[in-house]
Amino acid sequence: MSQTLKALMRKGYVSERRSELDKRSISYDLTSTGRALAARQGDLVNAIDALTDAEQSYLDESLSSVLEHQIVKNGSRAFGVCRACTYHRVTEDGPYCALLSLPLLPDEPEQICHEQVAA
Repeated sequence: MSQTLKALMRKGYVSERRSELDKRSISYDLTSTGRALAARQGDLVNAIDALTDAEQSYLDESLSSVLEHQIVKNGSRAFGVCRACTYHRVTEDGPYCALLSLPLLPDEPEQICHEQVAA
């Protein structure tokens, strides 16, 4: 993953931001170039759009099943956005992670949490 992020940075698709509170914590944001690329419809999207409604429904059910099996294989540990984690708190000072005992930046509750524990 770290090599992928470095490659995305070299290509100008993402920028790195270190947490002011925990220098070990790094966040990545899409640059304007990255946002433009992400907004493009690619061949896969076009191919899925060409499927019938029934085929799209079958694909959705099949991919959901694959994901569910992988989550079970992973000890039922999924990932998700920070604000949906059982350790996410909102304090008078702002968002807070009770697991790491760290205040969060205003945009961090909308980011994916690798420590995610579903509420």
